Amino acid sequence: MSRDERPAPEPPPFDILLVPGLDGTGRLFAPFLAALPRTIAPSVIPYPPAAVTLEAIEEHVASRLPAGRPFAIVGESFGGLVTIRVAARRPPGLQAVALVASFLRRPGPRVPPFVLRAFLRPPLLRCASRPSLLRPAMFAGAAGGMVRQASEVLRSLDPRVLADRARIALGADVREAFRSLDCRLLHLRGSRDRLIAARCAAEMKALRPDLQEAVLDAPHLVLQARPAEAAGILADFLRV
Repeated sequence: MSRDERPAPEPPPFDILLVPGLDGTGRLFAPFLAALPRTIAPSVIPYPPAAVTLEAIEEHVASRLPAGRPFAIVGESFGGLVTIRVAARRPPGLQAVALVASFLRRPGPRVPPFVLRAFLRPPLLRCASRPSLLRPAMFAGAAGGMVRQASEVLRSLDPRVLADRARIALGADVREAFRSLDCRLLHLRGSRDRLIAARCAAEMKALRPDLQEAVLDAPHLVLQARPAEAAGILADFLRV
């Protein structure tokens, strides 16, 4: 084979950064990472254990963006708030944002403030991480092993940090930042999500009609319940 007939080298994998949900560890991404094609090079950005403000988490994620090459950011649930704020800075190289089971403001039904204050206490949040309570809220119809893993991750965290992040999620509003994004957008969600209200997806689409939407038969943690299908949707969206 002559030099001119040699096959062209394959392009390097496309970089994506994964921003985790409320747990902040990134450990729950494992099934999804295993399902990604070789054309994608993923990097998980765990949160610092003591990061309990949206601004602190945003700065942490922004400081880890790649330089000098194109990339996309995938934000899961609570991580979608962080992703939107980081993307609104219009960092060089950002090509696309994928939000997974996420929201722009108060994700669930409106609840009186005194009820929220009573629930968002560390002891109650620790109890809420039990598999019997996680399954109906986040894993309806999912395998028991997945539920146990999520429970172990949540129980390994400081419940005070979880409580603070839950308060952030309930009080945040990133609608204007979302509207200002100048990259391609995807929202992937599960049809059996009992944690995020359906109105959240409708609000995203109303603010950004160009938003691409994908729905899988899955509970809230769609990347964990349907990793192969989710990986395929992301690869098609990124065109890699």
